[in-house]
Amino acid sequence: MLPRINMFKKVLFTKRISVYNESFVPLSTQKKHFPLAVLWHEGIAGRKQEEIISSFHLFLKANRDTKEVIIWTDNCVSQNKNWTFISSFIYLINSDQIGIKKLHLKYFEPGHSYTSADSFHHQVELSLKRQKKPYDFNDFTQAVKTANNGKVAVECINISQIADWKKCTSIIKINRLEPRPFLRDISKLIFRKETLLVSYRTFESDTFTDIDVVQEKYKRNIKLMQPTFRNSPCGVGEDKKNLYYKIWAC
Repeated sequence: MLPRINMFKKVLFTKRISVYNESFVPLSTQKKHFPLAVLWHEGIAGRKQEEIISSFHLFLKANRDTKEVIIWTDNCVSQNKNWTFISSFIYLINSDQIGIKKLHLKYFEPGHSYTSADSFHHQVELSLKRQKKPYDFNDFTQAVKTANNGKVAVECINISQIADWKKCTSIIKINRLEPRPFLRDISKLIFRKETLLVSYRTFESDTFTDIDVVQEKYKRNIKLMQPTFRNSPCGVGEDKKNLYYKIWAC
């Protein structure tokens, strides 16, 4: 929440601007791998599945020449574990935008307590404390850039990079599958280039199952899965802006 000037009592009871940091932090200790922080604020967009998917795609495009990518993430259904999320990866890996041949999505078991991203976010928090008075988005961006001893790539997302993705899966096909896959049970997904099939595994099983969940019209023409990119930010409500200006005036 910005501004972070909690030494002033008025700020503690005032609505502030939300800023978002979707971080991709490598598990490897190799020097060539640095965290990637995708940043935006609520004046640009919110924090729903469309924004999260768009940030994931920025990460994959930044690593488009890697042949195989493994991503660990949590089980948040509203953001990074839903059929729209899955549809977007089926499209992207089969497009000419990236050269990735195989993409793994691994989900932590519910109740996990710590990830490598948590360590990076702690470093960002320390950087904000050293900054003492981060007033705006530029200050926040600078704090992220100086985290991890400056070994971090920062992408400030703009509205033209956020897309409204389509759910291209067929609920009829999903219901006919035996056994029927439920998102809450899935522990790993594998996407491969040149196929629309998705392999999945559950928390209770070590066996992978290939499934066809794409609607037929998209299978006939995968270009129909392309998203619509936004051309205008969502903006900040007048009530919050007025309160924000009052902070500066006090």
